[in-house]
Amino acid sequence: MVKKSKAMQDVPEIDMDNVDDFTSLDQAVFGPKGDGYFEGYFLPTASPNYREGDTLGAWSADNLLVSAVHIRRITLRSDNKTFLCGVVSNMATLAEFRNQGLSRRLLTLAIEKMEKEDFDLSILGTGRSNHYLSLGWEPITVRINYVINIPDKLSSSNYEAPWVSVSSITSFDQLHEFYSVYPRSYQFDRDSSIMFEHWIGWHWQEDLAYICVLPNERGYAIISQSDGKHGDLIQQCHYQANHQQLTCALTILSNGSDLRRLHPKPVHYRNERHF
Repeated sequence: MVKKSKAMQDVPEIDMDNVDDFTSLDQAVFGPKGDGYFEGYFLPTASPNYREGDTLGAWSADNLLVSAVHIRRITLRSDNKTFLCGVVSNMATLAEFRNQGLSRRLLTLAIEKMEKEDFDLSILGTGRSNHYLSLGWEPITVRINYVINIPDKLSSSNYEAPWVSVSSITSFDQLHEFYSVYPRSYQFDRDSSIMFEHWIGWHWQEDLAYICVLPNERGYAIISQSDGKHGDLIQQCHYQANHQQLTCALTILSNGSDLRRLHPKPVHYRNERHF
């Protein structure tokens, strides 16, 4: 049983002394990641906006962290406007402690925290949308899956620029430059190459991604190969390009797996939200 003492009655914030507990829980639930990945949620180089208390947790009677949720403070920039976004991450509960309302309680506390601290909105990705609708989130189509020909058939003869493996670009600074120079609407602000490398760059390399950079600063597209578990769908695509041939090669299929939640703000802010 999970104790409903101070840990569940008050905001159960995880401080830096609990980082090992947090990473152990995430590794148990999500499996191992790259070295330092889970620790990156707390490091100033990868998470410069982290504040102690942005991770909430519930402990068992024998002082084991059994459930946690993490709020990542991310700035969204678009049309010279900035928005404070809470990216709700790593909602993890040990299997033997599930279906006890722990994650729901922690999410409720996370919402209260974000509203108190004047967040504009929060986003989470999930395969169980209905589980979160009652808490005020709504489905959005931010993440897009693309079905395309396999990359080796995207020959340079069909495009102004070839598709090349991201692994052939050994400099994360160069990848970060692509990401920064061609921003999408409401793109997350990852203003340092170290921050970009930790959260984005390693995915692009690990997933055997391919990149096509159009000349004259007209945009880019990055795709990740299918993992074989979801048919022929491309796992991920970052797309910012104004190019008819490139657009025609990408058939858009929305999976609707992201959720957003707008947080109460003064009236003069409301007309600025276009998510």
